Amino acid sequence: MTPSLHILYWIICWGILGEREWGGLENKSSKNPM
Repeated sequence: MTPSLHILYWIICWGILGEREWGGLENKSSKNPM
């Protein structure tokens, strides 16, 4: 796996997991399209 794809993979993972975790806390505060 190339470093570029590896970084992109982590960004996507953080985006999905982050939105799930932060979605419950900052749901009414502000919504991030990412």
